Amino acid sequence: MAIDQKYYEELDKFNKLSRDLVKKGGAYFTIIANHELCRFLYPYEPYEEFYNENPIESITNKIISLNNFLEVSSDTVCFYNFDLGSMGDVLSNINSLEKKTSDVYTSLWNQFEEGTIVDESKKLIEKRVPNEVIENSIKNKIILDMGCGSGRYSIALSLLGAKKVYAIDLFSQSYQVSKNIAKEKNLNIEFLEANFHDLPFENEKFDFIFSNGTIHHSTSIQKSLQEFTRVLKSGHSGFLYIYADKGIFWNTRKIMREIFKNIPIEYTNRVLNTIGMPPNRFIFADIWHVPIETHTTKKEIEKMLGYLDLSYEKLISNNLFDLDHAISKGIKDAQVMWGDGEHRYIIKKGLNDEKRI
Repeated sequence: MAIDQKYYEELDKFNKLSRDLVKKGGAYFTIIANHELCRFLYPYEPYEEFYNENPIESITNKIISLNNFLEVSSDTVCFYNFDLGSMGDVLSNINSLEKKTSDVYTSLWNQFEEGTIVDESKKLIEKRVPNEVIENSIKNKIILDMGCGSGRYSIALSLLGAKKVYAIDLFSQSYQVSKNIAKEKNLNIEFLEANFHDLPFENEKFDFIFSNGTIHHSTSIQKSLQEFTRVLKSGHSGFLYIYADKGIFWNTRKIMREIFKNIPIEYTNRVLNTIGMPPNRFIFADIWHVPIETHTTKKEIEKMLGYLDLSYEKLISNNLFDLDHAISKGIKDAQVMWGDGEHRYIIKKGLNDEKRI
């Protein structure tokens, strides 16, 4: 028997039990169970101070317990008959995927406190981007935050010493809070509405491009990377983070996204707020509700970068929460658990025919 076979058998059961509870009116229990499973898919769960040093055994035991919870809930609770769809839009009814993506994230980011937007974001960049890149490629440079979302990393880049930050996202509603903070702090940030596939900038405008967890929500990673390359100066570099693929972690996310197709994000947020989940843990609703989430293998993303003649260096962060950090530590069966990890790269646009850093 493959080491992960038992987990996937239980995952099939978890999927069915979760869906059946939604149909019966028990979406509350589905959300609770998925939240519990999701938080322990990661290498580190900070609120329990849990280090996942034996990931396959740990997550298999967890999903078995949660299936018992779902079965008991289904058998013992009498549910009210109410229209879950009346509490908000579900993905099956969405016409504009881009607008819905913005709506999903805006509803999450608007819960952020200023400390999350300013201090936490700066610390995350410092953990994930090498100090020499911050010193040589960000300080006193013209930066593009490509897919700024809430704008929190735009603020962090400015606080790290960028000369000017251009922060773009598809809809201005997402970055309004950060725009106000930047104005209050007199930071040199220009916020703009723009599409990743058609950036409103001339060729080779930017000294550094920061794209953190955004283009995998666009309709084409390839087109986004082409625009990334076009507006980056020759001989200069950028930071790219996109989702990876394979392993229990990414395969479970895909199942969860199917489960939540008929649960409105408004209801999900209400349940998560009820259990006291901190607002900066928006990763859960992000995983479940964002309309587009493209997964890419290491081979696929590096083929795209090579096609664009971009050199690249894969980064391993110092954040205990990050998948690559755990894989790099040689944890038992780490790749079975976390697959290709996460794709964080420093990308460089060559002067001539340079291929690798």
